[in-house]
Amino acid sequence: MRKETEEYVGRILHSEFKLTRLKSVKIPYVLSAQFDLYAGFLSGVEIVFALSKAESTPLGYRRAQELLRKETGRIVVMVIPGLSPMHTHRMVEKGIDFIVPGQRMYMPSVFIDLGGRVTGKSTGLIPPAAQLIVLYHLEVASLNGNDAKKISSVTGYSYLTVTRALKWISDNVFPLRSEGRRQLLDFPPYKETLEAFKPFFRNPVLKTIRTEDELAGIEGIYAGEYALGEMSMLSPNGICKAVDKEAAVSVDEDESAFNSIEIWMYPPSALSRNGVCDKISLLLSLAGNEDERIQMELERIKKEVKWL
Repeated sequence: MRKETEEYVGRILHSEFKLTRLKSVKIPYVLSAQFDLYAGFLSGVEIVFALSKAESTPLGYRRAQELLRKETGRIVVMVIPGLSPMHTHRMVEKGIDFIVPGQRMYMPSVFIDLGGRVTGKSTGLIPPAAQLIVLYHLEVASLNGNDAKKISSVTGYSYLTVTRALKWISDNVFPLRSEGRRQLLDFPPYKETLEAFKPFFRNPVLKTIRTEDELAGIEGIYAGEYALGEMSMLSPNGICKAVDKEAAVSVDEDESAFNSIEIWMYPPSALSRNGVCDKISLLLSLAGNEDERIQMELERIKKEVKWL
């Protein structure tokens, strides 16, 4: 059922979708006997997909889902071979995230219903695509007056991902502008837009890998303290490159090494100029650094981007 799920979700999302066996989480035998657990990314969030090995009831699936959420600390989607119309209705009624490969996809936690239609009011953390769209508008080029199709071509995200991102923006910060059947981005001036989104912005770094390996072969952009050094007089100890979460990275890890690779929740190259990460993402990624020299340089950058 894993292959069927990958193909079905990939077809709906119009992008490659892969599941990997979840081995890092230990669950009670009663759950492991009923479900095979896999991890996959949707909207930049790692989600647990529980592939059912035995038939259950909507109530049984809900209880299992709640237990798995508690054990894994993540959104859990139940993947079921088949459901009767009555059970499908009850699953939707109870708000259970589930997939029936080839037939139905209902995931209210990531705002997807059936063939990828956005449903309900988007809440929660800002999606990676939404943050990238805002930063692109603020730091690269204005996206005002563009619809999801155009923004998709500019950012490289799928049409569905951009649609969900725009819905989050419209539901939580600024409404879209209607022009006939088209929904267009309509941000106010720079400072007002920045102030409105600042409380929602997230650190783009999902994971940092330290290595003694040379990074010349890593297709990424300069980030972290190394990027800050490119913008100031600081001399970093090692090189840091940022790559998208979809990038294949193969290096020998060494926690004591000076070189590092940052895995970002959105493609850093989409915001890059001259191979260096954008300033707002840099601020967000180094906000927790306690080095006084770094904080002094970040204060200078904050003034440059009107963060203060």
